[in-house]
Amino acid sequence: MQFVGSLSACLLSLIVGGCEAFAATQVPVLASPSVTAATPKKKPVCATGRTGKEVVANLIKRYRQDEVTVRVGARDVKKAEQMFSDVSDRVEIVQCDLLNEGSINKATSGVDKVVWAATGFSQQQSLLDRVFSLIRFATSPKTTVEVEGIQKLVQALKQQRDGRKEQDDAALTRPFWDEAEKEKFVEVTDIPIVKLNPFNILGTKLEGENVLRKSGVPYCIVRPCGLNDAHKRGRPVLVQGDVAIGRINRKDAAEVVCSVLECPEATGKTFEVFTIPLYKKSPQTFKKTLEGLKRDSPDWQDDVGSKVVSDELYEFLRQLQPNPQPRNVDQGSLRQSDEEPEEDEGVKADAVQQKERVERQDRIVAAVR
Repeated sequence: MQFVGSLSACLLSLIVGGCEAFAATQVPVLASPSVTAATPKKKPVCATGRTGKEVVANLIKRYRQDEVTVRVGARDVKKAEQMFSDVSDRVEIVQCDLLNEGSINKATSGVDKVVWAATGFSQQQSLLDRVFSLIRFATSPKTTVEVEGIQKLVQALKQQRDGRKEQDDAALTRPFWDEAEKEKFVEVTDIPIVKLNPFNILGTKLEGENVLRKSGVPYCIVRPCGLNDAHKRGRPVLVQGDVAIGRINRKDAAEVVCSVLECPEATGKTFEVFTIPLYKKSPQTFKKTLEGLKRDSPDWQDDVGSKVVSDELYEFLRQLQPNPQPRNVDQGSLRQSDEEPEEDEGVKADAVQQKERVERQDRIVAAVR
């Protein structure tokens, strides 16, 4: 499998959920070998979720038009056409239902690589729609996009050729750690989504990851921490063990995913990623870090917590964790004390967005109880 070099000799395909119900918070990346030497372009398949849109933009910026044409897979074709109207000469839009095997087969026909940025639960949904999504997670988790959608994608890629990569959320394994692990890594387990895990959302996403790991399809699972568009862009920090807490701008998350597509060193690995704001990415360091990451074990429980994270590494990560914002602050008083340095507008916007997320989560929990 080639990821760099003769880009004109292969076809790239990225799939990302194509409507509000498939907002981009989960991103598997899969890829197959190059098709034929005669193929003139790579063609990613991407779509209209927030992270997916950034992936498309990154690919268009990264490659010339004669190297890459982006194939956008979307349930709502008209919405996709409007969203990408300014780059219509660089994208090919196809209808794609991520729970329909025939639709996925058509969208991935002749692909080289696939990025999956789809979930059945999204902050873009209304509160009522999110409640219904939670109920579906609880009553029929195996029929969700997180599980059934990935199964159908894997089947499609196996029928066509071998495949390669994925992206998902951080914190998926933490609700299932034993009490000793939760106590040792209390900073990463004592957070609302891990403690509540409503209707086993994290468990369902983890099951989808395991479908991919057991499929025989080459993959890489990228778990972004705290997707936040108000977070200033910066240098990505790659961590394994599901002990990372931080934030990452969607543009940076898309940059990581697109970079991983070109790195065979990422195959068969799972990692979390957050960014240090205002530090520029170092391509050389990024590649070396990928090379040094541990390949996944057959059992995900061997790849988390103290089994892969030393005390020294965790103490270092603890220093990089963002300061928690108190739940009862108002927008005019975001600092924890008058002695703290003045925050810039980006940090204030980040804090306001974090406060709004906490409030939304509290309303969802109250609605489903």
